[in-house]
Amino acid sequence: MRPQLPDHDPNIMAARRMLLWSMLAQGKTENLTSEMDSYLADQVKLIDYIFQFAPERQRLSLLQTIDPFSLIVAAKRNDLLYPSIVKLKGVVLDSVLEDRRNAASADAGEAQDLRDQLDRARRQLAGALIEGEAGAVSTQKVRVESLEREFSSFAPKNSNGRSALSVSVEDIQARLSEGQAVLEFVQFNQMSVPGETRPHYGVAVFRKSTEPVWVALGEAEEIDQNISTFAGLMAPSDGVFSDEKVTATLQSLNKLLLDPIADIIADVETILICPDATLGSLSFSVLLDEESRFACERWKIGYLSTSRDLLREAAQPSTPGSLVVFADPDFSKKAVTEIDPTLFAGRSVVFDAQALPQLSQLPGTRKEMDEISLIASEKGFEVTQYSGSEAREDILRAWDRSPDILHFATHGLVLPPTAALSHKSAGSSENVDRVSRTDLSAGTGLADNSLRRSMLALAGASDTFSQWKSGNAPDPSNDGLLSAEEVVGLNLEDTSLAVLSACDTGAGEALSGEGVFGLRRGFLMAGVDHLLMTFWPIADEQTAELMTGLYEKVAESEHPVLALQQVQRESLAKWKSEVGIGTAVYLAGPFALSTSGQIPGEE
Repeated sequence: MRPQLPDHDPNIMAARRMLLWSMLAQGKTENLTSEMDSYLADQVKLIDYIFQFAPERQRLSLLQTIDPFSLIVAAKRNDLLYPSIVKLKGVVLDSVLEDRRNAASADAGEAQDLRDQLDRARRQLAGALIEGEAGAVSTQKVRVESLEREFSSFAPKNSNGRSALSVSVEDIQARLSEGQAVLEFVQFNQMSVPGETRPHYGVAVFRKSTEPVWVALGEAEEIDQNISTFAGLMAPSDGVFSDEKVTATLQSLNKLLLDPIADIIADVETILICPDATLGSLSFSVLLDEESRFACERWKIGYLSTSRDLLREAAQPSTPGSLVVFADPDFSKKAVTEIDPTLFAGRSVVFDAQALPQLSQLPGTRKEMDEISLIASEKGFEVTQYSGSEAREDILRAWDRSPDILHFATHGLVLPPTAALSHKSAGSSENVDRVSRTDLSAGTGLADNSLRRSMLALAGASDTFSQWKSGNAPDPSNDGLLSAEEVVGLNLEDTSLAVLSACDTGAGEALSGEGVFGLRRGFLMAGVDHLLMTFWPIADEQTAELMTGLYEKVAESEHPVLALQQVQRESLAKWKSEVGIGTAVYLAGPFALSTSGQIPGEE
């Protein structure tokens, strides 16, 4: 049964929000406090109501419409801002995860059957998009959303609503040690002139025994431009990394993002970063201070989707456990053209506006697989390897129980949206969105959902690309392309750590307040507690070396966040002295670990 509709429907709430903005713009502060308190209380009730039955798309639409933080920041109501951040940031992802937990605790047979139906429907939708059949796409979208609504109906009886909405700042602080701080970055809109807003960033700092602190960081445009510049420096066309440019850009980002809160976190040992919007694609570990010291040399750094992740009961890999590795897949039955090996002959894929990527074989990944498997075996782990033609997508759906650690060493892909394949019409000087069937196959019609465009390449991926170019659509359930949306359909509740040792696995579409829609979201929604991802292309040989160091520590029961930080810090120092700061950042900097649960620290 749906909960009772709040006193104010979405249209009335929108009108109240505009009235509050108008009062602020005109400086009418009389009754502003009481009006805002009332509005925000009703806003939470509305979110709780809609989230009880709406599919994920509608939940996202509601949060983007509400824009929950901008009004509070404009009113300088920090007393309301801190609880709003811990309740509402990332609340859509949190609600979807809660639906899965509720289903798991309900009737096992019914819940599993529904989950299987939803997984099949999503794969059928992907197939319809690839084939470009508008009618089938529309039908499957309706089917998926209907099943999502049904899935959300597994809320426990006598439920008090969405659990995220009852979280307090004190709950977050209780999960921190004295030497830890949570940095909740938030993108909000600031009114420059009446009726016109521009996006800005700010950060709320939460510590165990002190009051939260809010610091405005400035316009998003300048910060985002620096992040874009840095991304370009990590993918130079000539393979040469400029120490001077890399240093200048990372120091600029450090001044914009960490210097404004340096005094607040001066005595902190560990910072847990909750990024927002474009910040979700930045490796904070490699930011440089004025002395060219990396941020990870000053702090231990981990990532959270939101501060509420601290409240989850999350296990870390235990010994003995199980490890499953997918590495060096046979992308095609045909011979694959090898690229000339260089220091940077890595797992990167270059996209052409009119073609799908060419997937080179990755011999370094087999070495990576063998070395980490040996380490795990010596510590008592049960190790299973899948490589070549055996590194198949369908294996992931056949488990009775997912492994404790799941490792992928392969290509990471983010296919371009269909719009990227638009071209000029013959005899026309204008760009025309004239997309042929071949173009639609190449882009796979996935512009509306980056979860479908973010992928890991497994056995047969190149064959699938060839068939797409010919207008054919292989069965998405075993086409060698494991999309983030397909990952959502997997049951990885027993997997403590997933390692995505591939290019750009942290990439995707950044959405303010909800993180990045890509592989990281897929694996978190599937139930993984700790996820290692990458922010730019990685080097084959050097990544194998870094992964070996990581597994040596994880196999000794070191917390994954602390294990990665130590290996990353050591690798940056080593390669900085050997090949320079730009190359060191490229080789060791892209790795980040998104975590949940408490992290060991000094009390």
